Amino acid sequence: MRVLVVWDDPEQADTISLFLNVEHDEAVITNSTGELLEVAEKDGNFDAVLMSVGIPDMDDSYEIFRQIRKLLPEVPVVGACQPADVYRMAKFLSQGMRNYMLRDPGGDFVFLLHATIINTVEAVRAER
Repeated sequence: MRVLVVWDDPEQADTISLFLNVEHDEAVITNSTGELLEVAEKDGNFDAVLMSVGIPDMDDSYEIFRQIRKLLPEVPVVGACQPADVYRMAKFLSQGMRNYMLRDPGGDFVFLLHATIINTVEAVRAER
């Protein structure tokens, strides 16, 4: 499984890379939305996209999400947001975001990322 990731916290991005780059899985980690779009346009061979929602803010993040959906229409997108922003995820979910996670202050959500992404990809494949 190949996952394209955009993440705003470099330390968490390193940890996410460790958890997603296992066995036959590969994560391509980007740290800016511009880099995310560039990689998506050049290399569309991904099974999922993981995006930290709110980079740089929720409105811009939504526009990036829409661009990713255009560039990679068949690829499920999983979002991760701060607990205070969970109500704002409705806009993303109504436009095709397949799943989301809450970014708890301790960073324990990272332990669930791999399973969440795999389950999301499998659910999309089963629907097709």
